[in-house]
Amino acid sequence: LSTLDDVDALTHLRRRGFILPRHYARSLVANEKELSDELKRVRECGYAISADESVIGIAALAAPIPDREGGPALGCVSVAGPSVRMPSSRLEAVAPDLLAAARELSETWPIPHRSWRPSAA
Repeated sequence: LSTLDDVDALTHLRRRGFILPRHYARSLVANEKELSDELKRVRECGYAISADESVIGIAALAAPIPDREGGPALGCVSVAGPSVRMPSSRLEAVAPDLLAAARELSETWPIPHRSWRPSAA
Protein backbone atom coordinates (compact mmCIF):
# COMPACT_ATOMS: atom_id res chain seq x y z
CA LEU A 1 0.00 0.00 0.00
CA SER A 2 2.87 2.38 0.69
CA THR A 3 3.73 2.53 -3.01
CA LEU A 4 0.23 3.80 -3.80
CA ASP A 5 -0.88 7.33 -3.07
CA ASP A 6 -3.22 7.71 -0.09
CA VAL A 7 -6.36 7.97 -2.23
CA ASP A 8 -5.60 4.73 -4.11
CA ALA A 9 -4.58 2.94 -0.90
CA LEU A 10 -7.84 3.95 0.80
CA THR A 11 -9.89 2.96 -2.24
CA HIS A 12 -8.22 -0.44 -2.24
CA LEU A 13 -8.84 -0.95 1.47
CA ARG A 14 -12.46 0.17 1.30
CA ARG A 15 -13.06 -2.27 -1.54
CA ARG A 16 -11.41 -5.13 0.34
CA GLY A 17 -12.73 -4.23 3.79
CA PHE A 18 -9.39 -4.15 5.60
CA ILE A 19 -10.09 -1.24 7.92
CA LEU A 20 -11.16 -3.22 10.96
CA PRO A 21 -12.76 -2.11 14.22
CA ARG A 22 -10.38 -1.23 17.07
CA HIS A 23 -11.52 -4.24 19.13
CA TYR A 24 -10.04 -6.58 16.50
CA ALA A 25 -6.53 -5.82 17.76
CA ARG A 26 -5.27 -3.12 20.03
CA SER A 27 -2.57 -1.73 17.74
CA LEU A 28 -4.27 -2.16 14.38
CA VAL A 29 -4.84 0.87 12.15
CA ALA A 30 -8.52 1.62 12.67
CA ASN A 31 -9.31 4.72 10.63
CA GLU A 32 -8.24 6.67 7.57
CA LYS A 33 -6.15 9.23 9.49
CA GLU A 34 -4.18 6.47 11.23
CA LEU A 35 -3.70 4.74 7.88
CA SER A 36 -2.44 7.93 6.26
CA ASP A 37 0.01 8.48 9.14
CA GLU A 38 1.22 4.87 8.96
CA LEU A 39 1.69 5.01 5.18
CA LYS A 40 3.74 8.19 5.59
CA ARG A 41 5.95 6.47 8.19
CA VAL A 42 6.38 3.40 5.97
CA ARG A 43 7.28 5.54 2.95
CA GLU A 44 9.92 7.35 4.99
CA CYS A 45 11.67 4.28 6.43
CA GLY A 46 10.87 1.82 3.62
CA TYR A 47 9.29 -0.93 5.71
CA ALA A 48 6.27 -1.71 7.87
CA ILE A 49 6.21 -3.31 11.30
CA SER A 50 3.33 -5.37 12.64
CA ALA A 51 3.54 -6.41 16.28
CA ASP A 52 0.65 -8.29 17.85
CA GLU A 53 -1.79 -6.83 15.32
CA SER A 54 -3.73 -9.38 13.33
CA VAL A 55 -2.25 -12.28 15.33
CA ILE A 56 -1.38 -11.79 18.99
CA GLY A 57 2.10 -13.14 19.71
CA ILE A 58 3.47 -12.58 16.20
CA ALA A 59 5.71 -9.73 15.05
CA ALA A 60 6.60 -9.09 11.43
CA LEU A 61 8.53 -6.73 9.23
CA ALA A 62 7.69 -6.21 5.55
CA ALA A 63 9.14 -4.18 2.69
CA PRO A 64 7.73 -3.60 -0.78
CA ILE A 65 9.53 -4.99 -3.79
CA PRO A 66 9.77 -1.80 -5.83
CA ASP A 67 8.91 -1.64 -9.49
CA ARG A 68 12.03 -0.46 -11.34
CA GLU A 69 9.84 1.76 -13.50
CA GLY A 70 8.24 3.56 -10.56
CA GLY A 71 4.88 1.79 -10.53
CA PRO A 72 3.18 0.14 -7.57
CA ALA A 73 5.10 -2.54 -5.70
CA LEU A 74 5.53 -5.87 -7.42
CA GLY A 75 4.97 -7.63 -4.11
CA CYS A 76 6.62 -7.64 -0.73
CA VAL A 77 9.14 -9.57 1.28
CA SER A 78 8.65 -10.16 4.99
CA VAL A 79 9.99 -11.90 8.05
CA ALA A 80 7.92 -12.90 11.05
CA GLY A 81 8.39 -14.63 14.33
CA PRO A 82 7.18 -14.83 17.89
CA SER A 83 6.87 -11.35 19.43
CA VAL A 84 8.95 -12.45 22.38
CA ARG A 85 11.87 -13.11 20.00
CA MET A 86 11.17 -10.16 17.71
CA PRO A 87 11.04 -7.01 19.87
CA SER A 88 11.16 -3.68 18.04
CA SER A 89 14.96 -3.50 18.46
CA ARG A 90 15.35 -6.85 16.66
CA LEU A 91 12.91 -5.87 13.91
CA GLU A 92 14.83 -2.65 13.30
CA ALA A 93 18.13 -4.57 13.24
CA VAL A 94 16.74 -6.90 10.55
CA ALA A 95 15.35 -4.02 8.44
CA PRO A 96 18.53 -3.27 6.41
CA ASP A 97 18.79 -6.91 5.27
CA LEU A 98 15.09 -7.00 4.43
CA LEU A 99 15.37 -3.80 2.38
CA ALA A 100 18.41 -5.21 0.57
CA ALA A 101 16.47 -8.39 -0.25
CA ALA A 102 13.57 -6.32 -1.61
CA ARG A 103 15.96 -4.33 -3.83
CA GLU A 104 17.61 -7.52 -5.08
CA LEU A 105 14.23 -9.04 -5.94
CA SER A 106 13.31 -5.85 -7.79
CA GLU A 107 16.48 -6.06 -9.86
CA THR A 108 15.75 -9.65 -10.92
CA TRP A 109 12.02 -9.15 -11.59
CA PRO A 110 10.59 -10.42 -13.83
CA ILE A 111 12.38 -13.69 -13.52
CA PRO A 112 13.25 -14.84 -17.04
CA HIS A 113 11.28 -17.84 -18.19
CA ARG A 114 13.36 -20.95 -18.54
CA SER A 115 11.96 -24.07 -20.02
CA TRP A 116 12.27 -26.91 -17.64
CA ARG A 117 12.93 -30.41 -18.77
CA PRO A 118 13.45 -33.35 -16.50
CA SER A 119 16.98 -34.61 -16.56
CA ALA A 120 17.80 -38.24 -17.16
CA ALA A 121 18.51 -39.93 -13.87
